[in-house]
Amino acid sequence: MGNLKVVINHSANSRLKINTETAKKFKIEYLRESIFRFGYATAEVKLEIDDNINNEEILISQDLIEKMKIPTNCKYNFVVEENELIIGPFIGVFLGESFDNLFSNLNLRLLNNYTKYYDKIRGVIFGFCLEGIDKEKLEMTGLLYNPNDKIWEFKTLPYPAAILKRRNLNQDWREYFAIFYKNKLYNYKPLNKWDVYERLNQFDNISELLPPTYLYNSNTDIAKALDKYEDIYVKPIHGNRGLGIYNIKKSGNNYQVKTRERKGNIDW
Repeated sequence: MGNLKVVINHSANSRLKINTETAKKFKIEYLRESIFRFGYATAEVKLEIDDNINNEEILISQDLIEKMKIPTNCKYNFVVEENELIIGPFIGVFLGESFDNLFSNLNLRLLNNYTKYYDKIRGVIFGFCLEGIDKEKLEMTGLLYNPNDKIWEFKTLPYPAAILKRRNLNQDWREYFAIFYKNKLYNYKPLNKWDVYERLNQFDNISELLPPTYLYNSNTDIAKALDKYEDIYVKPIHGNRGLGIYNIKKSGNNYQVKTRERKGNIDW
């Protein structure tokens, strides 16, 4: 794998150009025709060696840029797998059902977290929602990160090479994406807190470090836990960004409850 800058070649069709040193680095100095891949967009290409090109550059003909919808303002890694030429990474971040979800302040902050290490990650970071998916064309419309201007742009791109699921997907959509992504659909079906506890509790060297934890179904369960421990935490089984957590303390016949809402901490 190596880092390459994409340069548009206006004078040729279906061509990739690199210099001799770069070709030797990727062991493709004798390769003349191949498949070029960007996410789920592919094209047959001719590979040419041109020593007027810099080591850190790859010239891609304009027709390929347009056909495959390759953003030219991103920094790419270049890999060769079974003589297939691939630029990326191209990561899609799933953020909900509609464009309203996509443009929410919460999701925009989430996307911005992924840009902090862009120079190490490189490639395409692309936020999308179900409303922006075109199943016939295998394309998505969403938010593309422009690392030069450090802004998000509304663009249509091919299906990405991998998907990070940050919002819930129903089973039909999970199965649809599994057709394309197999082990590249990350966070496919996230574990809830109880699932995590049960899995960790299987290991003796870990279980002894875990606090006593129970799945509660009624107020009676809470009362029994308070009688035994006097200081407990009650949490929702699914993540809620720190909300919905209650610290309950018992002292004789007195009880103290602490929690946090969006406006701040509450104590009564």
